[in-house]
Amino acid sequence: MPDRVMARGSHVELRLCERHPASEAAMPLDAEHERLAYIQEGALIVAIADDPPVELHAGDSYVVPAGARCVFEVLEPATVLEAIGPAQR
Repeated sequence: MPDRVMARGSHVELRLCERHPASEAAMPLDAEHERLAYIQEGALIVAIADDPPVELHAGDSYVVPAGARCVFEVLEPATVLEAIGPAQR
């Protein structure tokens, strides 16, 4: 399922993302948008910029600053609520 836009304001966009177990995946590098994510269910390993990878589970959150590299591995099927600012048009 592709990411689903749940709401969009003039400054922030809210998306619901379904992530399924697979090999490592990288988010496209985005110099303009900061991403704040909340893991609603499931588990991921997330590596942001030069920080070491962190295992995250339902109830955890993470931030990807604009321009930062983000690589993740899905350990369990995950539902992630993501706020992106500024809103993508």
